[in-house]
Amino acid sequence: MGKKDLTKDEKTKITKLLSEGNSHHEIASKIERNVMTIKKYTLNSERKMARKPKGCIKGLTTRGY
Repeated sequence: MGKKDLTKDEKTKITKLLSEGNSHHEIASKIERNVMTIKKYTLNSERKMARKPKGCIKGLTTRGY
């Protein structure tokens, strides 16, 4: 069976390595994780960053702004 969830330290390392221009494969080998784990983490992070707060648009339209 594989490893469990990424630790905070691993997540920090992934973010740092991505910002330095490392590929998913390079990051996976550096932190000894499967490349799909890295890809899923980065995809989920991107989705969270793109998400708007709940009620943001609705609140503006119902208040008449």
